[in-house]
Amino acid sequence: MAPGAAPPAATPLTAEEFAARIAPLHRAGPLALAVSGGSDSMALMTLTADWAAARDVALLILTVDHGLREGAAEDAAFVEAKARGLGLPVQRLEWLGEKPATGVQAAAREARYRLMSEACREAGIGTLALAHTMDDQAETVLMRLARGAGVDGLSAMAAETDLHGLRLIRPLLDVSRAGLRATLSARGHDWRDDPTNEDASYERVRARSALKALSPLGVSVDALARTAARMGEAREALDAAAADLAHAAAVFDPMGYVRLAPDAIAAAPRETALRLVSAAIRWVSGAAYAPGREELARVCDWIAAAPKEGGRTLHGCQFDARAEGVTISREPAAATEVTKAATGANWDGRFQCRANADEEAVVAALGAAGARTVKEWGGAPDSWARAPRAARLSTPALWRGEDLLSAPFAGFQATPDSPCLHVRARSFPFSLKGSGEDLC
Repeated sequence: MAPGAAPPAATPLTAEEFAARIAPLHRAGPLALAVSGGSDSMALMTLTADWAAARDVALLILTVDHGLREGAAEDAAFVEAKARGLGLPVQRLEWLGEKPATGVQAAAREARYRLMSEACREAGIGTLALAHTMDDQAETVLMRLARGAGVDGLSAMAAETDLHGLRLIRPLLDVSRAGLRATLSARGHDWRDDPTNEDASYERVRARSALKALSPLGVSVDALARTAARMGEAREALDAAAADLAHAAAVFDPMGYVRLAPDAIAAAPRETALRLVSAAIRWVSGAAYAPGREELARVCDWIAAAPKEGGRTLHGCQFDARAEGVTISREPAAATEVTKAATGANWDGRFQCRANADEEAVVAALGAAGARTVKEWGGAPDSWARAPRAARLSTPALWRGEDLLSAPFAGFQATPDSPCLHVRARSFPFSLKGSGEDLC
């Protein structure tokens, strides 16, 4: 497809301006780039290639053939050719299997992140750069405003986030799409336009059109992006308050469960309490997103009421009232992921696992059968006995068929020669101490 034309007023981004944006986000080590073939990601690849070459930073280009429309394979081939033309290694990832009939964009986004996360892990890369722009930010704010979003929703995308241990960075959030197209045109590079960007059945496309209509009222891309930035500052302040509450009201156990003090939750400002409970749920469930506001408020009120018995489930978590407070554990029925142990895995979104095991060994939840084996063995530490049963059942274990080989949190290993499962828990919310040392 022929390159698009950037508006005359758009100013190309210089190498120095780009360096000022990406340098604060980059840490030592290689960097992966998500590139679709569109103007935004092609500009990111072009600019990053020059920046990385001058600093001896290794890059890996990742492109996903989603197979959702005719031309998807050609887009991926376009990216491959352009990356190789820049002397960059590139890997094509394919979203295989049946595609959903509804919620296609959300499913495609989840599939892309899953595929790219796996590729980064296999390549030993801890950071993935994304090409989201000021325009994307503004569209996101407008869509979330329509849903009645609060501070978190209106702060939209952050320049740096975590996805199951993979750092996502967005160095172009304050750069317009027009500016990136001008950058490509000035360098003689082209891009491929995605026809779905004109399909009004998608919410983001409708938001883009609405922005054009609202511009005369001052509701512009720049204005909404500024709103997102200010809401981001407010989010940081609220997170700081939640972190203070977490130190007083929460214990995050490396086994994957949380204990909350109801009295402290009840005494805290409501927004602070909701934020802490939301963070705890996301950490326990391994989910990228929190439950809905109304569901979250109901469970927070239940915790604050200091129940002495009973429980409930929400968002893949099990809540149990105990004498020492309310525990939030992974719901055993939700911990269904099974992954190959030989390649290592981010299991259940909660634990980084690796094992020197054969291809038949898998990482899966300990479950009731594994718990019986551990009980019969009888050598588990006191921390194992103190943990909620739901937490014990949903810990990662190494299996070969029906044989339990390793249960690291229980200290179990079938024989001295059995493969050992090494586990590291996802980092605790709000920079609290400990994601734990490797366990075997």
